[in-house]
Order: sequence, then structure tokens, then C-alpha cells
Amino acid sequence: MTPNEICRDLKNRFTWESDGKLDSYHILKGNGKVKGDCDDYAATILYNYCGGSYLKFWWLLVTFQAVFWFVKSPNDEPHVTLWLRGRGYTDNWKTQFTTKELLHDKKYPIPWPVVMVKLLIGKFDKT
Repeated sequence: MTPNEICRDLKNRFTWESDGKLDSYHILKGNGKVKGDCDDYAATILYNYCGGSYLKFWWLLVTFQAVFWFVKSPNDEPHVTLWLRGRGYTDNWKTQFTTKELLHDKKYPIPWPVVMVKLLIGKFDKT
């Protein structure tokens, strides 16, 4: 699948659902309907872009070829977007990558060690 096909596929199956007590990241696996929030969506897009390879997933993050961005949405809510070098930005509101910055107030990149901790929390947190 192309990157935009990956976005469209996940967008068609994705339903937004807030995290529990802890903010954690999840990779939403499977081909059916999935529930999660913006960071789960971003992590899943990157994982699927990497063909399901955790090695490639982490390589892209560690080498800054992929970056999660913490932003404020237009309604001033915290939000996470994904940027891929050569592809641009996407989030759970888009059905494709765009080379233009998303119309959010960009705040800061989320360092890959923070992404790692959030994914570990998501692995063990069942709230």
C-alpha cells in the first residue's frame, strides 16, 4: 500500500476513543474496526508504513525520518500528528499525507524515548 492508502484504510476503520487514566500509545493491529486516540493513530500509521516491522519503526524515529509532534488543535486541545520525511504530515483528521504543516499550532517534537515509554505504558496499562 502507498502511504496515502495506509492513511485512508486506517481512517475508514478508526473510531476515536480517549485513553484511560494514563496517556499511553498503542499500535492498533488487525484489519477490522479499531478504537484509539490521535497518538494511537499516529503510531499505527508509522507501524503500517514500516510494513509491520518494529525495527524499521524505531529506525525511522531514532534517525528523525519520522517524528511525532505535540500540537494544539484548533479547539485548543492537545493533539499528536505524525511527520514522515519525504511524505509530510498526517493525523486522525486526514485521509492522506500533506506536505503543508497541518493547521495546528505546532508546539514541539516528541522525542523518541518518550514515544518508547508511552508505548510501554500502553502495553501494560489496561485502564
